[in-house]
Amino acid sequence: MKLSRLVAAISEPPHPQAQNPILPSSFLRFVLLSGGWHQAAVCALSVAVFLLNTAPIETQRRIIDTAVHAGSIGAILTLVMLQIALVLAYGLAKLAMNVYRAWLGECATPGPAARGDAPT
Repeated sequence: MKLSRLVAAISEPPHPQAQNPILPSSFLRFVLLSGGWHQAAVCALSVAVFLLNTAPIETQRRIIDTAVHAGSIGAILTLVMLQIALVLAYGLAKLAMNVYRAWLGECATPGPAARGDAPT
């Protein structure tokens, strides 16, 4: 599959109820129909959030090692800036993942108007 087709598939919202109002026979089929490539993107964001969550532990260890072994102040400040950048990247990635996951959940469930519950 070409990259442009993949990006186009991810960029448009899923429409699970538009094609077939009958529920699929299995849960996996429902997930693929309601999310498709969006589910893969949420999984990739989850892996990125996990990796960004573990990286600051290593930088904290390196900051302490550098400070204890008479490291220069420049090296310590560089590691501190790296620590701050990693924590900010982790927070932004987690925010993006949660917003994306919530959007995907909202798209997968029909609203009150589609269910016939809308106030008149």
